[in-house]
Amino acid sequence: MEVRARHICPARSRARRAPLTTAALALVGALALGAATPTPSPAAGWSPAVTVSPPHEMIGNLGLASGPSGDMVFWRFYDLAPPTHQIFGPPGASYAVAPAASAFGAPRRLPPSYASGALVALGGGGVAQLILRRTGVNTAKPSVAIGDVSGHFRSPLPVAGTLWVGRASLAGNRDGELLLAWISSTRAGHRQVWASVRLPGRGFAAPQLISPSANGLAVTAAVGPGAHGTSTGGRAASDMVVVFDSKRGRMLVRVRPHASGWGAVADIGPAAVGNENDVAAPYIGRNGRIVVAWYHRQLSEGGEQGPSYTQIAVRPPNRGTFLPAQTLAKSQNGPPGGEVALVGGEGYPPLVAFLATASSSEPTPARSIVMVSPSHGDRFSAARTISPPGQWATGVASAIGPRGPIVTWLGGPNPPFSVLRPGAAVYAALDAPTGNRLGAAVEVSPAEHVQSAVPLHSENGDRWIIAWSGLPQFLSPQLPGRSVVRVTSCSTACG
Repeated sequence: MEVRARHICPARSRARRAPLTTAALALVGALALGAATPTPSPAAGWSPAVTVSPPHEMIGNLGLASGPSGDMVFWRFYDLAPPTHQIFGPPGASYAVAPAASAFGAPRRLPPSYASGALVALGGGGVAQLILRRTGVNTAKPSVAIGDVSGHFRSPLPVAGTLWVGRASLAGNRDGELLLAWISSTRAGHRQVWASVRLPGRGFAAPQLISPSANGLAVTAAVGPGAHGTSTGGRAASDMVVVFDSKRGRMLVRVRPHASGWGAVADIGPAAVGNENDVAAPYIGRNGRIVVAWYHRQLSEGGEQGPSYTQIAVRPPNRGTFLPAQTLAKSQNGPPGGEVALVGGEGYPPLVAFLATASSSEPTPARSIVMVSPSHGDRFSAARTISPPGQWATGVASAIGPRGPIVTWLGGPNPPFSVLRPGAAVYAALDAPTGNRLGAAVEVSPAEHVQSAVPLHSENGDRWIIAWSGLPQFLSPQLPGRSVVRVTSCSTACG
């Protein structure tokens, strides 16, 4: 099973909740005609939403992990510091465990250092926690603690090198193969890409320089599904991939085939310059197929937004090069922040889900929709919309199970993170019983100003679990309430 984790920036989440300006409120009011649209009831088969966390000012880095012994939901949080309650205190991290398909228990705190980086699900009950020890305002020394869904962690494994905080990506699989990729900045101001590999039962190897001069802003790591316990004589059993952008406006990839070293840098397509690129965790198949999907939006002269693109590049099995990038969507008025989710495995071909706009001719802001495109061999089909008509959508995520994929998003009649009621709810589309298509979208949570959501297939109960952070006690723009983590579940046959 390919496992991915999507990392949510708490600061970004808070910014979306900030009170709108007068002009923005006027625009939102003009767009609020859909606010009276009736909201469907939560879909049959999904359990009532259960709160698993205490309230916090901000919640981010929300994730799920699963194994034979149980399931884990984890989150990072910030609270206002006493006595003034006007500034944020240090971040914290917590988790809750549901043993053997039972309900989630009381939340438990993780050590303060575990709130510094992402917690990544590995599959098979394993998790890996990235720990960052600050060495400067924007720099840190990394280490990784390997644990399991019960909350037990081993001593952190050090990683040599210093990274630029916020510019690192950790990935791994259930065999314990790990890959940490990061960006560092030299004294001359050049941004370099580095990577360190950890094989099962070992520590992290000496860092290897992936790119000395790309000068990019982001990096994404991925590790293949592994051999699931098969002895490999101390060699990596999985392909590994590092994706990064360059200052020249190109998306670049380096692949480390199993039992081998890093290959040459591959240029797979265009990327934004001076603007963030949203890259999905790459898909790595057991047959060697590699898929990279990304969203980019160019900046025009004067800083105005140019066209946006959602693109995908495939390296077929038994080939050392990527095919030319395929454009899945192009818009002159794309979403401000593109989101792409890529999932596959368990005998199912890769599928990409992404945000797009309802029409390139709409005035700003154009309504955001969710589209999906399944793969057929080394090409992807024309994308189709799966979010309901008239809905504004954001927060696309996906997961894979034994009956196929699930795609989730946040949607509602008002623009994402609007102060108007009703707020966003969690929607899901599951693999249809027949055919290589997703079924109809269903609402699986109350419309309670949901901020982020993640799905996962439970390995011990054959059920889907969706966790989200939301504002069930939302009151007004001046008193927005506090965030909590909530969960729902249903049998994998409920789709």
